[in-house]
Amino acid sequence: MSGKRVNDLIGFALCVLVVCAAPCGEGATQAEPDGTAVAQLDKGQVAEFSAYVRQKILRSEEFDVCGRILAEKQGELKNFVKEMTEEIGMAPDQTYTYETSTRSLYLLSTNAAARAGKPERTLIRKMKTESEAQYVSNLMLARSLTEQQIRVLKQLCEEKRGEFQQTDAKLRQRFKLDAQTAYRLDDQTGQIIRLKAKAEEAPAKAKVEEAPAKAKAEEAPAKAKGVQLK
Repeated sequence: MSGKRVNDLIGFALCVLVVCAAPCGEGATQAEPDGTAVAQLDKGQVAEFSAYVRQKILRSEEFDVCGRILAEKQGELKNFVKEMTEEIGMAPDQTYTYETSTRSLYLLSTNAAARAGKPERTLIRKMKTESEAQYVSNLMLARSLTEQQIRVLKQLCEEKRGEFQQTDAKLRQRFKLDAQTAYRLDDQTGQIIRLKAKAEEAPAKAKVEEAPAKAKAEEAPAKAKGVQLK
């Protein structure tokens, strides 16, 4: 991965802290220092501080990748739902089940198909040909697998977000940094410089969008440019 890509990832907004190692990368956007050095680190502490920042970069990287895949899967799910609506006549806000042995498509009486018990089924359509039956079966399976992938990816994104925040909290605690203040590290002088801008508040959990097929998918988080972690 290129240095510029790493610098871009440092700017990924995940938490309340702004901490970066100087000098910042090309094209970076950052708050101006207010001239106050809040701490003087020795070489060992600079290395420790930088190690925390590298961990945050990795977590940002993983969160970014997870979010992108999640957005792709959400798009795939929407396409499956659209195709089901246009080609088979399945209502986006209803839940269905397909019985391969009888080539029958049923409407379930509840959207909670996974709940205990057997929901009432209403026959909607019986496929006339083998090719039609295979098409519907494949489409239903693809949708189901995509929904499962979305759930797993959502959990993974939250894990990476949590890991990032834990590292951030350890960094602040270790170097006694205020939770609502932005900082940068000058690794040449070993000084932690307070910035004029306040650190941005941490975003809430990544936005979850209700897909038409009653499947929940998380939107890809937006990425900020620059080399500061927020």
